[in-house]
Amino acid sequence: GIALFFYAFSDIKHRYLSLLIGALLIYHIRPHIMFVILVSGMIGFTFSTKGLSLGLKIFMIAISSVAFAFIYKDVLSMVGIEAGQEVSQGLSLSNRAKELSKATSGLDISNYSLPLQVFTFLFRPLFFDAPGMLGFIVSFENVFLLYITLLFLFKGGLGFLIRGNFLIKTAFLSFITVSIALAQISGNLGIAIRQKSQVMMLFLFIIIKLMDNKKTIIYKKRYANWQRKQMILKQQEALQS
Repeated sequence: GIALFFYAFSDIKHRYLSLLIGALLIYHIRPHIMFVILVSGMIGFTFSTKGLSLGLKIFMIAISSVAFAFIYKDVLSMVGIEAGQEVSQGLSLSNRAKELSKATSGLDISNYSLPLQVFTFLFRPLFFDAPGMLGFIVSFENVFLLYITLLFLFKGGLGFLIRGNFLIKTAFLSFITVSIALAQISGNLGIAIRQKSQVMMLFLFIIIKLMDNKKTIIYKKRYANWQRKQMILKQQEALQS
């Protein structure tokens, strides 16, 4: 559902049916994820001027706002929070982390700082703390994810997020918001591995898009150099004739 939704986002005018189907799938399977994507979409539309007309931006913000209001109570009721008591009851969700940490693959993260909780959610287990053989196998994937994340940060990733269009901004905001929310309740590494697969593909999409843009720039420079050389050769041939 998430993949279909963001695929439609890249060309909303011609893929509105895919957008609707993807949104309905996310809403009926994980309404809280749809909630976060809508909020991220509104922010992405608001702070992006690249690749989006003013009329389409206003229209999508209006649609997102209506959908946001429609599913708000459903999301609160699903997580057991009554409307108007979001903050006070939302804090009790941290108890879930303690319960999950009692499992074999458990890891009590209730006393971790928020950055460490997010790191644990996205990149652990690593080889030194793998809970069993399956955790050891997953560690290979986590090392790879950690490696490409560091590459992203040191290869202009932050600037790319600022310059990116509404699709890049929405994907990143959805990824980081869901990761922060799930990291605070995923006290079990087995649960974290399953949960993060919902949103990690959004971050991978951003990284691939950055790499693609860098390659495109290189190819454009090479093509421009080739054109200059061809022009010089033609001028030399003209002078010789």
